[in-house]
Order: sequence, then structure tokens, then C-alpha cells
Amino acid sequence: MTASPICTGCCRDGQFHAGPRRHTLSDGRSLVVFCLGAYRGLDHRPTAVSRILHAFKYRQDRSAGRALVWLARRYSALLDSPHETLIVPVPLDGRTLRARGFNQAAWIARGVAATHRLRLDTVGLRRQRHIAAQATLSRAGRRLQSAAEFTADKRRFEGKRVLLVDDVATTGTTLSNCALALSRAGAHRVDAVTLLGVDRYHLSDGAQRRGRTSSAEQDGAEAELPKRRPNEQRR
Repeated sequence: MTASPICTGCCRDGQFHAGPRRHTLSDGRSLVVFCLGAYRGLDHRPTAVSRILHAFKYRQDRSAGRALVWLARRYSALLDSPHETLIVPVPLDGRTLRARGFNQAAWIARGVAATHRLRLDTVGLRRQRHIAAQATLSRAGRRLQSAAEFTADKRRFEGKRVLLVDDVATTGTTLSNCALALSRAGAHRVDAVTLLGVDRYHLSDGAQRRGRTSSAEQDGAEAELPKRRPNEQRR
């Protein structure tokens, strides 16, 4: 799988800010994650698309959701995906899905699947339980609590090539654990694509400036985005 440079900061073709990234799974396999754009721009501020995503996830702005699908279709066209690839969104746990009413990763995945005319599977990969918000945990904490978080249906994925889809890649822990579950279910190969990626530079730079890595920085520095309402939940 390959990708051409794009920029979701200004919604025009340009510099490929974030990715691809390579993660090594606990079974020795590699997961390559393509981030179609950056969560933050070169000025350290959230990009235009990250604000659209925030409005969709936490304010249920369906027009923002439609804009994300449009962006996903446009930018994922730059990916070279074989025709046998199965598109799989990162699932939400049941409690978060009921509260939010939708899975933003599934919206984006539909755009990717439609662009490439590939089959979409939204039920074969499952999230086991509700867990603490990822933004409140350290990288080690994310790994520990996510180890058995996902299960995959072997009947759906054995021998298949899978493209995981999510909205944002931060440390890669969630995507890695999804990929591990799919590999254990017999998937032949697993790659991943996200609409946005948090650059390692921004994560490390924030820690150096403050002497620690805050929860906001772990989740793409949402502190600079409009505040969520009291009843808004994050993944």
C-alpha cells in the first residue's frame, strides 16, 4: 500500500505531515499506519480538519460528519488498496456508542470503502468493554488496559487482507491492538489508515515544555479546541 502527499490542515494537496508509521505487534508482525493529515499544523495549533472532527465527535454535528466523509473519499483515493482488501473501522465499546449515537471511524471507513469499491465489515471486530478515556492514560497504561480489549471473528478474517480505519492516530496503541486481534483471527495482512495523526514531535515537544506529558497532549492537545459540553464523552 502506498500514499501520495496530502495536507488536511488546509484541505489542499501539499506536505504529507504525519506518517506512514510502523509498529511492531507482540506477535512479531508489523503494522503500517498511514495518516492522511496532521492533527496539528506547523504552528502547533489544531488544523482545520481536526476542528471539524471535534465538532462531529463531541457535538454530534452531522454536517461536519458529512464533510469528514467527503475528505476521507478524496484523500483515500491517493492510497493504493488492492481489490481484495476488507475495510474495517476501529469499533467503539457499547456504552460509548449508545451515548454518542454513531462511530466516527465507521463514517470515515464508509467513505474509504466507497472510493475503492471495497467491502466494509463493521461487525467482525469487537471492543470488549468500556475502558478509561485513552487521553487520561500514559502510553504504558494504554498498552496494559488494551491488551485484551478487542476480539475478531475468525470466520470473517481468516486469510483476508484488512485495512483498519480510525479518525486519529496518537501513540498507535489502539490500532496495534486491533491489528493483533485481527492477526490472531487469521488475517493475512493488516494495514491501517487514519484521517489525522498526532506527530511525535508535538507529543515530545509538549512534554519538554511542561516537564510532563499532559492528558490533553496524549489526545492531540484538545485543550486548544472548543470546550466540550459536560455530557460529551471521548473515546
